[in-house]
Amino acid sequence: MSSHDVCIVGLGPTGLTLAHLLARRGLSVIALERDPEFYGMARAVYTDDECLRILQNAGVADELHAQMNAGSVVQWRHADGSVLAQFHNPDEPHGWPVSNFLYQPFFEGTLEARLADHPQVTVRRGCEVTGFTQDGDGVTVMTTGETVRASFLVGADGGRSTIRRELGLSGAHGEGALDLPPALAGLTRQLLLARLIRQRRDDDTRPDPPAYVTPEGIQLLLAMGEVMRRADMFASHHIQREALSTRERMSEVLERLAGRQFVPFVSLFSASEGRLGVVVTFLAIMELIKESLVEIVQTELFGPIHVKARSE
Repeated sequence: MSSHDVCIVGLGPTGLTLAHLLARRGLSVIALERDPEFYGMARAVYTDDECLRILQNAGVADELHAQMNAGSVVQWRHADGSVLAQFHNPDEPHGWPVSNFLYQPFFEGTLEARLADHPQVTVRRGCEVTGFTQDGDGVTVMTTGETVRASFLVGADGGRSTIRRELGLSGAHGEGALDLPPALAGLTRQLLLARLIRQRRDDDTRPDPPAYVTPEGIQLLLAMGEVMRRADMFASHHIQREALSTRERMSEVLERLAGRQFVPFVSLFSASEGRLGVVVTFLAIMELIKESLVEIVQTELFGPIHVKARSE
């Protein structure tokens, strides 16, 4: 059984950065990651000046920042090319640019490679945690490869954290994650890619929308989460499933939008219908967007989301 000061579970950006910070303070660290190699696809795309100050404290900021696109003007666009939102902040109030876009595989690869500078850090890939016990002196961590003893155990294992689940903590499917029902859970990937996929006419020579439009889908889900929380207050209100039709709800939404310029996204939902009603309304709005009958409007980043009927 190996023994360490700290055992970190998860080798994403958080776990990797923490390993650097602890090693620079003279602590012995073992980092466990269930995946044998990097996922290889970008999920995180942005960091700010405060995060770069943390990376500076970890001794890796200069090398990482050299790989980033800093201070650029960024636009989120609809499939038709119209601007949804624009972001540009060239300020450097803390010595680093506020706006920094990154490619996560490069970011994580550099962080892990630089761990070789710290001989007191041990990395174990392809090593999944199966359980742990704790006592007054520390934690014993059981994995598929070995048993580890540490004074402290850190769960940095992402949105579906084994550590948080084993501890029975709320948010075990992601800190602050939306508690989406099964009917909506499978829709999230479609939402995030909705502006990347479109039918192309033979005479359409426009380039495909850029890949960085995904924050639109993320913010829709955040707004949806607020509606879901309201619906939870009506948990005892039951609605027969057959009484709710997505197609009928699409017609109702269009009627509410008729003759109006902008309607708040959240106002299209009735929390008194409960979760099923909220989900049907959300699916109806997504179908209307897909059929180009309505559009989502947001005048500033992280501002309120509005819906309007698309004019001919």
